[in-house]
Amino acid sequence: MPNRSPFHIHTSSQKKIPPALEHLQHKLTFINMLFVSIVLVVVLVTVYAINLGQWESDIYSALQHRIDETATPRWLSSEDSTLSLHSDDAVQPDGTADSAPNSPRENSLDQIVATSVIIVNEDGSVAQTLEDSLGLDEDTLRTAIQDVLEKADGTPTRGSNSTLNLYYQSKQVQSGTKIVFASSNYVDKNTTSLILTLLGAGCIALIGFYIASRFMARWAIKPVQHAWEQQQQFIGNASHELKTPLTVILANNAILQSQPTSTIESQQQWIESTEEEAHSMQELVNDMLFLAQSEGEMPSTAFQPINLTDIVERATLRFEAIAYEKGLHLDEKPIDKHVMISGDVQRIRRLVWALVDNACKYNCENGHVGISLTRTGNTCHLIVSNSGGLIDKEDLPHLFDRFYRGNHARTRDGGFGLGLSIAYSVVASHKGSIYATSTPEDGTIFTVTLPVIPDKEQREIEEK
Repeated sequence: MPNRSPFHIHTSSQKKIPPALEHLQHKLTFINMLFVSIVLVVVLVTVYAINLGQWESDIYSALQHRIDETATPRWLSSEDSTLSLHSDDAVQPDGTADSAPNSPRENSLDQIVATSVIIVNEDGSVAQTLEDSLGLDEDTLRTAIQDVLEKADGTPTRGSNSTLNLYYQSKQVQSGTKIVFASSNYVDKNTTSLILTLLGAGCIALIGFYIASRFMARWAIKPVQHAWEQQQQFIGNASHELKTPLTVILANNAILQSQPTSTIESQQQWIESTEEEAHSMQELVNDMLFLAQSEGEMPSTAFQPINLTDIVERATLRFEAIAYEKGLHLDEKPIDKHVMISGDVQRIRRLVWALVDNACKYNCENGHVGISLTRTGNTCHLIVSNSGGLIDKEDLPHLFDRFYRGNHARTRDGGFGLGLSIAYSVVASHKGSIYATSTPEDGTIFTVTLPVIPDKEQREIEEK
């Protein structure tokens, strides 16, 4: 079945989005960006928190290793890159550490986390400096020791001093309190690097999401924009179709009013013209109402078993007189008996009438109109053909659009261009399909495919 839309919009250039839809597009973009921003912030904060926790855990692991190691390195001069290891338990009575070397550090974090290791007395004075990689000045060291002792209160503790940018851990040893300090530079540098990376990635992500949001918003409002254009086109077409009969009626009334003394018989042509235009308007309004009802969702109770064969045969009889008047040959090709479908009787009848009427209306003199109904498996095929003028290829995809009428050959007999649109709507509401072909060899053929009632259910219906 060819692609179609309820209306065919003729335009030479893309229509500008109306302000209301443009506002909706901006609103969708804003909502999407707000949601994405919240999710992105949560993700970035989570990544930052996880990494910050890991870096602090690294520092505390290094502090724990320095506190618990069996050998404590003594501070060496900067010229010596090798740190000798000494046991805390081997501290001499005079306060000097045993100079016996020990194995290298087991914790690789010790190589990237600078530490200072000291032993302090109960009064807070430094009893021994085992390592001073941080190079803390006396005032800073005194303040840091006082802070640790106040928080420790004689028990092992660890934490951080944000004022001095230090992390610390303490432990009671034989000669006093062993305190290990570590600089927060390790965390600060990694944090700065991560923040810059996250900000850069976040900005790039927001730009990408904004572009995607604009595209998605534009894509999302396309159906709304299409519906708006359909509505505008429908109003324009309906107004155009109603304008002509209304103009004629007003003109006829003006003529009648200008001749108040004339008899009804002498003015009969204006009265008949008014009646004809009024019927034309009524037909148009009825077609639009039927089309609107057909496109609405039908309740399941509206469907009932229908003998489609009977409807097709009755339609053939109805149009025989019309075909005869136009000099057409109405041919009943194979029509299978007892083709049963489930649907709405009035709508199915209107479908068949619309197709046959279209075949008769847009045919050539002495042309042929063919009607066939065949069943194949679980579907049936209703085919209505005519030998009239061919339909242009560019018109075929739009035959079922409301108010659409193709070349002049197809519009010379009038009509509102709603018949095939009604047919399409009825077929769609009955879960079927319809398409048209037009070739010089076969003429114009409309094929409708509808699901049929299974044989078992059909036999039960016939028995009842």
